Amino acid sequence: MPSIISGQRTSQTIRALEHSSRKIFSTSMVAVTEPHAVTEQHDISYVADDASPLHQFDLYVPLQPFSQDTRPPPLIVFIHGGAWRSEDKSDHAALARRLAALSAFPVAVPNYRLTAPPTPVRHPAHAQDCLRFLHFLLSWPGSLTSPRPYDASRLYLLGHSCSAHILASIFLTPPPPPLPHPHSRPLPRSSPPPAPSSSQRASTTSTSSSAPSPPTAPGSSPPPSAPATPTHPSTPPPTPSATAQPTSSGSSSTPASERMYDHLCALLPEGTVQRDWDHLTEEHNDLLKGDTYPDIVRDFVVADASAADL
Repeated sequence: MPSIISGQRTSQTIRALEHSSRKIFSTSMVAVTEPHAVTEQHDISYVADDASPLHQFDLYVPLQPFSQDTRPPPLIVFIHGGAWRSEDKSDHAALARRLAALSAFPVAVPNYRLTAPPTPVRHPAHAQDCLRFLHFLLSWPGSLTSPRPYDASRLYLLGHSCSAHILASIFLTPPPPPLPHPHSRPLPRSSPPPAPSSSQRASTTSTSSSAPSPPTAPGSSPPPSAPATPTHPSTPPPTPSATAQPTSSGSSSTPASERMYDHLCALLPEGTVQRDWDHLTEEHNDLLKGDTYPDIVRDFVVADASAADL
């Protein structure tokens, strides 16, 4: 389910991760056929004193600014899918270059730990890594040779396949329930969002830089946060949102896509959720190699950023 979701969270700020080291990385010029040339910075560590490739990200920075605004541009963050057990940030270099070239926004693509023989982690470890990366983006001053090339208060988060679930588990974590009676049986607090399937081709999320709530493992209590479920209607008003569903399966939508769309509509003020279920026709991973998906993302983020500047 490709979706573009933009929302502002005013949850209590949790303590940001402290990082004391920076990795020196390579920079290279990439020739592209799009309007803006792009520089690349590879293998930047987002966990202090950890050189693991699974805790690194790549950054793609267009040379031409988004506008004449003196502020740095927003940052697009693409988090890869792969069923929680495969893929790498380098698999999506071409998409990142294209997004940076089309939008004139820098693009960051992180790795995270996978459920694979070398790293047999389980949920919510994947989401915890992604959350840690987001905190890094909020506090990172830039490289040793150049300042941070983006405005940390304006982040657009894109997920594909399982990373749609990862982002949903971060940003749709419900608030803690009242303390139960000591002799009562534990009960589930809420139904999780639908897990991405083959019909949920991609998901993108954009949000402000308010520190997101950590993902919650089953049986544990989440930290205090702003309400984020239909049963807690005081969710803060967000900026405009959109969802899109590819039609390669022969239908304009799927029950899972409709359920997520309805869920977002229940959470957010009327008119802030948009949907496009007609234009993406490629299969699951093929859509990331085509022109339609980057164009949809470009159109949304540029329009949203331009409206915010008015």
